[in-house]
Amino acid sequence: MPRGRFILFVLIGVILLAAIGALALAASSLVTPSAITPPLLWSDPLAAIDPADIAPDIALRSLAGEPEDVTAEQSLRVEGAEQSLSIREQMQATAYANIVHSPDMDDTRRAGLLLLLADRYMLAKNRERAALCAYQVYDITALSLTLNDFTRAEASLHVAIIWQATGHEELARLALEQAANVTSGSLVLQSAQRRSLWEQIARRYRALGDTELAEQMQTRAEKAEPPRAGPRPVGLVVATLPAPEPNSSEVNQAIFERQKRALVIVESLSRGLQSGVAPDIGPETADLAEYLRREDVVRKALYDRVIAGPELGPRVGAARARIQWLTLKLRVAQKGYGLSIVPEWEEVAAAIRAELVLAYADYLALRLDQITALPNAEDLNRGRLEILREMVLHGRLGLYPDFPMELRAAELDEAVEELRLHGRLGGLALRSRGEAGERIFILEENR
Repeated sequence: MPRGRFILFVLIGVILLAAIGALALAASSLVTPSAITPPLLWSDPLAAIDPADIAPDIALRSLAGEPEDVTAEQSLRVEGAEQSLSIREQMQATAYANIVHSPDMDDTRRAGLLLLLADRYMLAKNRERAALCAYQVYDITALSLTLNDFTRAEASLHVAIIWQATGHEELARLALEQAANVTSGSLVLQSAQRRSLWEQIARRYRALGDTELAEQMQTRAEKAEPPRAGPRPVGLVVATLPAPEPNSSEVNQAIFERQKRALVIVESLSRGLQSGVAPDIGPETADLAEYLRREDVVRKALYDRVIAGPELGPRVGAARARIQWLTLKLRVAQKGYGLSIVPEWEEVAAAIRAELVLAYADYLALRLDQITALPNAEDLNRGRLEILREMVLHGRLGLYPDFPMELRAAELDEAVEELRLHGRLGGLALRSRGEAGERIFILEENR
């Protein structure tokens, strides 16, 4: 895809994130406040996918080389008011599958697409799916390493809108609490940004009937606040550590052949939809399956060789690339593209999932080896916190299967406290509350 077009799509995603609040507010009127809603606990986002709901002509575009975020956005573009209910539901399911199956999608982009999808679900009166999308966005706002503070606070506000609209008022208050914490604790927000956020938070508390809190927030909006003092944010430690993605002519050729054959199926299915005659894609699917098998062989050989090598940076890069490949392989095994492609992978899906669990564990161990070798104690502590946040977020998003949440959450709390004790935490402290399915993460003001 041309670079300019890709940048355009990224920019569209950022714009969506800024504008989606108005859509959510309109959608909130579709739900009666008196609706009885069961408690919303964390659940695996991937478990909500039903392969029968996915449109293969759209989903396979990512297997043909299109980035998952672009494929997801294309699904939502197809899903318009002029389409039938069944097609809209299929496009929503396809967009969801492409978002949640992507291990390397930019956090701002993922959050923006999930918020857009949540509002589509609200308009379709699918409260459960809307709340599920909002839950993932909330986890991104709390755990992401890359969201800027204004986007983090605005996204938390939008989550609160959706949770209130779906009957989860206590969770809406939690999201508003985080938005207020970020607004107050950020060391980088400008005065105009703070004022805008305080006003929005006040409106949302007022909508929840929390008049006293609303007045407190409005007072802060009307009062000029001096900039917060503290250690200014610096670049991520993990981003400075080498992790080159391994490459080989055999892997490059395998990718090219797989993408070419996936595109043949996409085009055939698209022509069938236009003509109204379902095509026979059996031979093309068998051809794609063969080239996926070949790609699996050459990728495994490359990653095993590099990970067994002496250099830590390339080993980390290979471990991360192996996660990306096994995520794709597991999606194929679970018919996550809307059709059966490699039947023998479907029979061993549990084994592929177990491989992915081990791949994440290997990646974490190698990253910690890199971080432990850093000469500066502050960089070591910051790097440890960063990689734990990354892994916890992947666990919450369902990308890291069977994630040891309680263990990593305790380690994350320890890493936060270590930086706080040394006065290097900045304006916000990540905390966890509750346990097991009720565990939730929140950014608190670091006082």
